[in-house]
Amino acid sequence: MLIYCIYCAANDKQYVGQHVGTNLQSYLKKKLSHALAHEEKKNHIYSALRKYPFESFSIQPLDRKSTRLNSS
Repeated sequence: MLIYCIYCAANDKQYVGQHVGTNLQSYLKKKLSHALAHEEKKNHIYSALRKYPFESFSIQPLDRKSTRLNSS
């Protein structure tokens, strides 16, 4: 699982989240597609994706988190 940060240069805001995949650029494009289809109306990142040009956004991994459960 990846912890990521999406940065919007147009409003100078950062959006932090987690994603189970490894291709963050593809993930950001999927988020844009969902935002434009109004699949999530009250989500801050989706509102920003609808308001500002896609070129204003970048995504970077912050950390990789293990999803394995410890057996004790």
